[in-house]
Amino acid sequence: MLSSFNCLADRIIEVFNDCISVLNLKHSASLASLAFFKRDNSVS
Repeated sequence: MLSSFNCLADRIIEVFNDCISVLNLKHSASLASLAFFKRDNSVS
C-alpha cells in the first residue's frame, strides 16, 4: 500500500515538474520577445 502511494507521489511530482518546466519555457520566451520588441521600438 505504502509503496504504491510512493509510486503515485513520484508520478505527481514528475508531472508537476514537467508543468513547471513548460511554464518557465513560456515565461522566458515571452520575456525574450518583450525585450526584442522594446529594442526594436527604440531603434525606429
